[in-house]
Amino acid sequence: MFFKDFREKLGISQKEALKKLGIQQATLSKYESLSIPPSSLVIKKYCETLNANPTFLFFGQGPHLLSAAPKVSVENGYLLDDLSCLFLQEELAQKLREILIEAVREKVRGIIKDVVFVKLLDAFTSSTFIKQRQFHFLYYFFYIISISKNKPNITIQNAKNFILETIEGYKTLLSDDNAQKEILQLFEARFSEDECFKLLEQVDTVLLLLERNMDISTMENLRISALPHKQI
Repeated sequence: MFFKDFREKLGISQKEALKKLGIQQATLSKYESLSIPPSSLVIKKYCETLNANPTFLFFGQGPHLLSAAPKVSVENGYLLDDLSCLFLQEELAQKLREILIEAVREKVRGIIKDVVFVKLLDAFTSSTFIKQRQFHFLYYFFYIISISKNKPNITIQNAKNFILETIEGYKTLLSDDNAQKEILQLFEARFSEDECFKLLEQVDTVLLLLERNMDISTMENLRISALPHKQI
């Protein structure tokens, strides 16, 4: 939960937040210190009173204000509702993931070795912990690799070790140590040195391609979330 981060982004004190939300200071402090989980009514109050984006409150992702979050058009919303009547939720999620993967492949087709990139997408989409915001995670991965690769005086002698050390050195987008461990294990088991070298070779180009149609505020929030555990 990112209640304290949300309030700080609003630039208001706890006292000001209490007045707007109509809750006790002790309760707000417990939400912000993660001592107790908020109820659905509290989440609703944050959204309606403070214009909070629930995705930011839960995951720390995307713009903190709901009004700044990317919108699904009414027509697309109806289409998703209709599809929900025809498919089980997991079936629908799988079909949407397939559309996402194909769209990302089209973005980078001819730029990066297709087989390597498909392996990378498969690794992320098969992850136990990356079931949501997979495009965000993909962008985050290429971003942290790019900024690590482009640091001054960097010499890369082993591409696979460099990628593993970069993943290990940064906080994961999901704020979950298990997610980080799983991605490290996936890379260790599935990717050869040659494949990792090919990914490094094209990382900056792929990053630019992924950014072409991204919402600026989303991109900036993903970049801000790239916080290193240590200097690498």
